[in-house]
Amino acid sequence: MMMTVRAMETADTTFRAVIFFDRGWWVAQCLEVDICVAARRREALPKKMARQLRGQAALDVSRGKRPLESFPRSPERFWRMYSEAQPLGTTPHDDKGLSFLEASK
Repeated sequence: MMMTVRAMETADTTFRAVIFFDRGWWVAQCLEVDICVAARRREALPKKMARQLRGQAALDVSRGKRPLESFPRSPERFWRMYSEAQPLGTTPHDDKGLSFLEASK
């Protein structure tokens, strides 16, 4: 199974996600909060993850909560996958305020 890792940075928080291929889908599992996205193309994952995190944060704020406060961190197995991955380099991403770091095992 191929695994990749990306870190997404915003002004306030850094989000990391382990990315892997599972049953015909690329999956990105965020580490800091238990949120994931899936896509047929790996290149689509950064934008989908950014949209999911921002959408959930906006929803939380509209309900009077701190952004993403109700989400626990991801299960330990994803943290292990992340720690075992090897860096590949930076992946460009056009979403303002976000950058991604990609790695593979």
